[in-house]
Amino acid sequence: MKGSETSIKQGFIKLLPVLDNQGRAIFYANPALAAAQDEVDAQVIKVWWYLIHVAMSNPSCRRHGFVQVINLGDVRLKHFKPRRLVGEWC
Repeated sequence: MKGSETSIKQGFIKLLPVLDNQGRAIFYANPALAAAQDEVDAQVIKVWWYLIHVAMSNPSCRRHGFVQVINLGDVRLKHFKPRRLVGEWC
């Protein structure tokens, strides 16, 4: 994915290489890793969109969907910029 290689390598969202027992793709997210970037919002959305498409190339995932595991252990309020999000989305 051109321009997002660093964000993908940073690993704030990962598509695990195995499926769960129901045939669903498994995503692991650690928002604290994404918060280390300046352009977090756009990059998170871009990488997430790309990984969903990668997962959905598997017929089992298209049929059964995916699950997401989110690690909020290291996330603090300082990691979020709500005014910036509201400004971009409204």
